Amino acid sequence: MLKFIIGRLLSAIPVLLIVSLLTLSLVWLVPGDAAAEMAGVGATQDEVARIRTQMGLDKSLTAQAVDWYGNLLHGDLGQSLL
Repeated sequence: MLKFIIGRLLSAIPVLLIVSLLTLSLVWLVPGDAAAEMAGVGATQDEVARIRTQMGLDKSLTAQAVDWYGNLLHGDLGQSLL
């Protein structure tokens, strides 16, 4: 029974990694700019660029994924936007 549970947990890891990559890809493809939304209506381009850099949105999809997986290995799931 323990062998079955361990096997299920180990097989869930690649599935979770693939699902998180697909989710990141879908969020990346959605039109709009999260940094502009966070900055507000009256924000300047410099403020939006600063927020985009701070959040890592100025990086490519691959760089964002590598950063996220690297942080995940250290137990850091990121900052909540809420």
